[in-house]
Amino acid sequence: MIKGEGKTMEQTVLNPETIEQNTAEEVVYRKARKWQMALGMMNNGASMCFFMLMMYASYIGSAGYGVGTALLGLIITGTRIFDGITDPIIAFLIDKTNTGVGKIRIWLAGGWLVEAIAVILMINVLSGRGFGVLMYSTIYALYIIGYTMNSIAGNIIPTVMVTDPRQRPIVGVFGTIYSYFVPMIVTILINVVILPKFENQYSIPMLQTASLVILAVSLVFMILCCIGITPIDKMENFTSTTAEPEKVRLRDAIKLVTSSRALLTFIIGAAADKFAQQTAGQAVITTMLSGILIGNMQIATKISVYAMVPSIVFAFLGAKYAGRHGSRQSMITWSWACVAVLAPMYIWLSLIDMRTISLATLPMIGYTLASLAKNGTMMCVTTTNTMMLSDIVDFEHARTGNYLPATITGTYSFVDKLISSFGATVASFAIALIGFTSTLPQPTDDPTPEIKFVALFLTFGLPILGGLCAIVAMKFNPITKESMIEAHRVIQERAEAGAQ
Repeated sequence: MIKGEGKTMEQTVLNPETIEQNTAEEVVYRKARKWQMALGMMNNGASMCFFMLMMYASYIGSAGYGVGTALLGLIITGTRIFDGITDPIIAFLIDKTNTGVGKIRIWLAGGWLVEAIAVILMINVLSGRGFGVLMYSTIYALYIIGYTMNSIAGNIIPTVMVTDPRQRPIVGVFGTIYSYFVPMIVTILINVVILPKFENQYSIPMLQTASLVILAVSLVFMILCCIGITPIDKMENFTSTTAEPEKVRLRDAIKLVTSSRALLTFIIGAAADKFAQQTAGQAVITTMLSGILIGNMQIATKISVYAMVPSIVFAFLGAKYAGRHGSRQSMITWSWACVAVLAPMYIWLSLIDMRTISLATLPMIGYTLASLAKNGTMMCVTTTNTMMLSDIVDFEHARTGNYLPATITGTYSFVDKLISSFGATVASFAIALIGFTSTLPQPTDDPTPEIKFVALFLTFGLPILGGLCAIVAMKFNPITKESMIEAHRVIQERAEAGAQ
C-alpha cells in the first residue's frame, strides 16, 4: 500500500482519470549523458567475457579434470543452482551497503577479482594435474560467487543511472550491444585466431591461451565501467521514500518480491526465454550445428561479423519502439517477431541437406539473412528486458515506498539462473542420448540424423517455445507506459513531501 492512501499502486496507476490528469511533463526524470551510458554499461562486456569463456566449461572439465559428459551436466547445473541461491543473499547485502564511495563499484571490482582468480585456478593452474570432480566443482563454485557479486551490482546500473522513459531504452541498447558484440569478439578470438593454432581441437593448452587473452579484455571493460558510473554511484541515489530509508529489512524485501505481479510475470516470461537461449548457446550445440551439420565451424562467427551494422540498427529500432510504447508492449511485439523468424528457419533447415549452406551461394545467402533477422529480433528482446527490469524497480518503489534495486534484480536473477541452469544439463543429456557418453562432439565428426534432430530442436524449437511463454506471461503484467508515468509521479511527490 502507498502510505497515507487507501488504495494500492496498481489501482492508482491504472485509473484512467488519474493518468489523464498527470502527464509525463509533470515528472522530473534523472538523465545521463551518452558517454556515461556507453561506459556505465560496459560491465555487460566484462561479464560476457567470463560467460563466453565458461561456455567451454564442459571441455575444461572433461579434458582437464577427467569428468564424464553426463556428470558434467549435473555439476554445471548444480553450480548454477548455487549461483541462483547466492543471488538474493548478495543482492540484500548490496542494498544494505552504505559507504562514502557508493556501493556499485565496490561490488563490481570485488566480483571481477574473484572471477579472475577462479578462472586462472581452473584453467591455468590446476587443470591436467590429476584433480577430479571435487576440485573442479569447488573452483566452479568460487567463480559463481564472484560472478554473482559482479552481475547483481551491474544489473542495478541502468535503474540508478536513468529514470527518463525516453533515455532508459537507450541504456538498454548499450547494454545489449555489449552483450551481443563482446561474445562475437570472444568467438572470433577463440575460433578464428586461437583455435586454428591448436589444430582446431578444444584442448587445455588452447583454453589456457584463450583465458589469458579474454581476462585482459574483460579487465579493460570493467575499469571503463567504473569510470562511467562514478558520477551516479552516490548514496543519495539509493534513497527510499519510506520513513526509515537508511534501513533495509529482510522482511520488507521478502514482502516486496512475493507480492509483485509485475516482477513475477516478468520472471516467468524472461526465464523461459533465457533457458531456451542458454541451451541453444551451449558450445556443444554450436559445434554440432555449425561444425558438423553445416561443415564450417567459422560460419557463425562470419555471420556475426556481417550482422554488426544491422544489429545496431535493430537495437536502436527496438529502443525507439520501447520508448514510444513501453517495455511491456515492446516485449510482446519483439517476442512475436522472434517466433516469426525462428519457425520458418526450423522448418527449412529440417528439410534440406545443411552442407549445401557452406557449398552453394543461395542457401548461404538465405541462411545468413535469416540469421541476421534472428539475431536482430533477439537483440530487441534483450534491450527491452533491461528496460522492463528497471521499470519494475521504480514501479515497486512507488507501490511500497522501498527502493530495493539489487533485491529486485537479484530475485529475478535467482529464478532466471535456477531455470536457465538446466540448459547445460539438457544439452549434456541430449548429446549423451545420441551416443556422446565419454567424448564431446568435435567439428570433424560425421553428421547423423540424430545430431541434426538434437541440434535443430535445441537451437530453434526450444527458443520458439520460450518466446511463446514470454508472450503469455506479458499479457498478465501490469507495467504499461501509462502506469510508469504515474509511478514516477508518485515517487517524485513523496520525495518532495519528505524534503519539506
